[in-house]
Amino acid sequence: MGADHAEGDLAIVRGRFTGHGPPVPWIAVDFLRVGDGILVARWDVFEGGVSREQSVSGLPVHGGTFPEER
Repeated sequence: MGADHAEGDLAIVRGRFTGHGPPVPWIAVDFLRVGDGILVARWDVFEGGVSREQSVSGLPVHGGTFPEER
């Protein structure tokens, strides 16, 4: 499953957000259910990402690269 995925009336959207205070990015995942063309339910999960130095695998939590340092 990629970063965004839809199947039937369910969709998943995932993203990484930086520049909002914390020194590491926030990872957000939204689960959406659509019925008759309108949003009928939404669940979300937020978690802190890790810095390049904190990553055990050497990879970011989301995406293929770490965000550029500011």
